[in-house]
Amino acid sequence: ATSFSREGDLNVFNVSFEATISLQAGLSISSTDVLSFTLTYRDQEFEIVFGFFGQDNIQVGNQTIDLSFYEELGAGITFQRPEIRLQFSNSYGIPLGLLFNSIYGLPADSSDSTFISGTVTQAPQLIASPSVNQVGETLDSTLTINETNSNLQELLAESPAEIGFDLRALINPNVTGERNFVQ
Repeated sequence: ATSFSREGDLNVFNVSFEATISLQAGLSISSTDVLSFTLTYRDQEFEIVFGFFGQDNIQVGNQTIDLSFYEELGAGITFQRPEIRLQFSNSYGIPLGLLFNSIYGLPADSSDSTFISGTVTQAPQLIASPSVNQVGETLDSTLTINETNSNLQELLAESPAEIGFDLRALINPNVTGERNFVQ
């Protein structure tokens, strides 16, 4: 089993190297002689990797949801308590936060987009992740966008043809020093 440790901002693994040097009679090793070797570590396969994977941002980019049903229903429809639910299943032991860089309604007539505002856009929305004691488990999360955390009702009142999401994922958004894992 390969063992990793953490030194500063590096993940380090130890290698034991043992060598036997044979000298012919009458020869000696001086203090200026050097022994060097190269270790090539490739094609490695891991069943599971533990460690702290650091903090990072992953730009997910724009995703859209088609709302063409507005064309059939016509403008002026108001939803009483609209909700958009984003469901996630996570089996990686890496805490994630989802940041909505923007959520917007794209009108069919190419006029100005309406943007979502509210608390849902102001901080990372956390996605559940298994701890090192839950290896092999999958945790489910639901992020809900509604009238209590956004102006979704106003956006939908504009009868958009699509809703767009510009997303960014944060790895280890709340650094706790807890180990991560990937299986």
